[in-house]
Amino acid sequence: MKDNIRIGLAVAAGGGVGTLARAVVVEVSVNFGVLTLWAILFVNIAGALALGWYASHVRHSNRWSTLMVGFVAAGVLGSFTTFSAFSFEVVELFEAGDWLFGSAYAVVAIGAGLVAAAIGRRFAEQR
Repeated sequence: MKDNIRIGLAVAAGGGVGTLARAVVVEVSVNFGVLTLWAILFVNIAGALALGWYASHVRHSNRWSTLMVGFVAAGVLGSFTTFSAFSFEVVELFEAGDWLFGSAYAVVAIGAGLVAAAIGRRFAEQR
């Protein structure tokens, strides 16, 4: 049970780091005139790429403890990406009557996320 508490705390700490990183990326992007929608898309693709690389790298390495995997994968990268914000943006587009753009955005975001995760895995496997 003690290990479960330590892992839970590591995930929570990583979650704080990932959430802060996402907020900074989105806020800086908006300050440069980027729409929140595009900043969230970038965050989700970058997070998928990083998680794809990290998960594959961890699988082929004995250097990572369960504590560190929880901190990075579930904590930092899990909270850096934001499926809920993505979903909200798509619903807002639909409610505004922009079905075509909302649908295209959803397809691009999901497709690009899948491709980014696969590329991340490939990078990790090229040693």
